[in-house]
Amino acid sequence: MKKFLEASYIALLAATSTVAFAGEPSEAQSKSIEMFPEEMKGYTRHVIRLPKLEDEARLELLPGMVVRGDTCNKRLASVNVERESIQGWGYSYYKISDFNAGPSTLMACPSGEQDIKVLASNNELQNMRYNDRMPLVVFVEDGMTLDYKIWRVNPEEAGLEAPVE
Repeated sequence: MKKFLEASYIALLAATSTVAFAGEPSEAQSKSIEMFPEEMKGYTRHVIRLPKLEDEARLELLPGMVVRGDTCNKRLASVNVERESIQGWGYSYYKISDFNAGPSTLMACPSGEQDIKVLASNNELQNMRYNDRMPLVVFVEDGMTLDYKIWRVNPEEAGLEAPVE
C-alpha cells in the first residue's frame, strides 16, 4: 500500500523544463536585479524568471556539461553549490562550480564516442521552493550549462484514491 501511494505521488508530478508557460506574467518579470552581482570572473550568470502558477510547485536546478562519451552508458556527476547572500537586501543567489564527472555504467556500445550532455545532481538543487515573485540568479562555472525543471501536481489527478483490495 505504501509503495502504491509513493508511486501515485510520483506519477502526479509533471516535469516541465525550460519551456515558458503561456499565462500571466509574474512579479519576477518586472523586478530589477541590479542588487545582484553582474559578473564573476570564471562564471556565467543565469537569471531565471519563473512564470506565475496557480498550483503548488517545486523547482529543480540541473547544472550540466557537454562531455565526450557514448549514448548507451549512464553517467553520474556532482557539483559544488554555494548559496551567497546580498548584504542589506536579504536576497541570495547560487554559485555552482567544480563539475566532477563520476562513475559510469560499463556497457559495450556499438557506436563510437560523441558529445553528450551530462547533468549533475546535488541535494541542495533538488526540491527547491518555487518563488515566482523574485528572479532566481545563478552563477555557473564557465563551460557548464544550466537547465531547470518545474515539478507540480496535476490538479485533475490530485484527488486519486488508492483502490481497496
